[in-house]
Amino acid sequence: MGDSRKLLSRQDLLSGRPSTYREVDAGALGGVVLVRGLTGAERQRIVARIAELEQGEEGDEAMLELSALIAGFGMVDAEGNQLFGADHYRELLGVDAQAIDAISKAVLEESGLSEKEMEALRGKSEATPSSGSSSGSHSPSGAPSGSS
Repeated sequence: MGDSRKLLSRQDLLSGRPSTYREVDAGALGGVVLVRGLTGAERQRIVARIAELEQGEEGDEAMLELSALIAGFGMVDAEGNQLFGADHYRELLGVDAQAIDAISKAVLEESGLSEKEMEALRGKSEATPSSGSSSGSHSPSGAPSGSS
């Protein structure tokens, strides 16, 4: 087998840190951010929030909150440390909505979820994740990495 990819250990799998991050243009914010895909727990939290939204809240404000939650979970610094999380994502509600939408879309793509699959989640349907893109990826040190 001529494959030079690393065989991951249990510790590697449970470390919770991806090896690459994607650079995303934050539009009106005047810069870029790094994003990573969602963990299983984060994805579960988002699905739970979608279910809550289906029970009552609707409209642009609710969707902006969902986008902020997704963006908050996925944005990281150059070392891979989460910038916002479950307790701080609401701070993003005051940030340019188009920037947050672009960031949350990139997080979903890095998580292997398409817009169509997110719609399926919103509809409580089963969806099979598609493969995400890793173009524009960075290593945890912030240096660009090759495609995986």
